[in-house]
Amino acid sequence: MTMVVMITRPFEVMSSRGHKVSCFALWALLVLMSGSVFGQNPINENCPVTPDEVLGDDAVVFEYLGRNIGVCCKRCKSKFLANPQKYLAALPKAAPAEAEKSGHHNGQEDGEKEEHDHGNHKDSEGIIKSIGRFHPVIIHFPIAFLILAALLEVWAIFKKTESYGVAVRPLVIVGAISSVIAVALGFAVAYQNDQGGDLLIVFERHRFAGVMTSVLGVLSVAFAEWQRSGGDKILVRFYRSTLFLSALSVGLTGHLGGTLIYGLNYFS
Repeated sequence: MTMVVMITRPFEVMSSRGHKVSCFALWALLVLMSGSVFGQNPINENCPVTPDEVLGDDAVVFEYLGRNIGVCCKRCKSKFLANPQKYLAALPKAAPAEAEKSGHHNGQEDGEKEEHDHGNHKDSEGIIKSIGRFHPVIIHFPIAFLILAALLEVWAIFKKTESYGVAVRPLVIVGAISSVIAVALGFAVAYQNDQGGDLLIVFERHRFAGVMTSVLGVLSVAFAEWQRSGGDKILVRFYRSTLFLSALSVGLTGHLGGTLIYGLNYFS
């Protein structure tokens, strides 16, 4: 307990002196230190919509008929899904029946050539992808801080000590702020990584649980600060309820995120 107070005391001091911006900036600096992202390997090397274009790091990968297909951009993905038979022949080992239905060679009409400018939308997707790389880094903060804050709050209940005290307050504040950042970065990851099959359900649940964690974390801070500034003591119950729920939610979110990376059968 003493060690936790020593670690979190600087943030409590900064917060009590009104330097909340400094506290936020410190954690933002930690987020910018490193990052990584996990993706999928497509079966094709060239975009089926624009066959002359080789897939690069900005390729959009999605699942179709049990195969991971890569296209050069979101616009090409929309074209592919709107009329997949037109482009299946351009893929390696395309299904013969589907290829014959299309009646095209290399995914194109006779004399037709798909052309479009990637300039602006590829630049914007590249920026979003770069930002999303920091999602695996920031998610550790809400997981650790919100769960630890909930455990210390349980300790305060049993010991009948001050709720939202010197050790708990900075943990909840940083946990809530980092959860909001994690959700924003998660949407950046989802923008250029498309899940399919059974993992699509896991992905949607992971996203929902992440958003709920952020909402509950922010509410717990709001209720606690409101009560701390002279509000009704019943707000303590709302604070504790939202804090405990956010701790459960962030644990579930982390589990679902791990499933997206390691697969459905990781524990079996």
